[in-house]
Amino acid sequence: MRKVQRKVFINSSDEEINEFLNSIPAEDIISTHFAVYGYENAADEWTTIFYKADAE
Repeated sequence: MRKVQRKVFINSSDEEINEFLNSIPAEDIISTHFAVYGYENAADEWTTIFYKADAE
């Protein structure tokens, strides 16, 4: 049985995100979302990945 998982990266490097994406098959990736949230002089970068995984 498969289920949908979510992985969130906050202020992570491109290398860390790409390493995760390379660890799962492309057909298991459902969607990716990138957003920048800022307040005053600070900002956070969020990358969210939804993917299919085997149920445990």
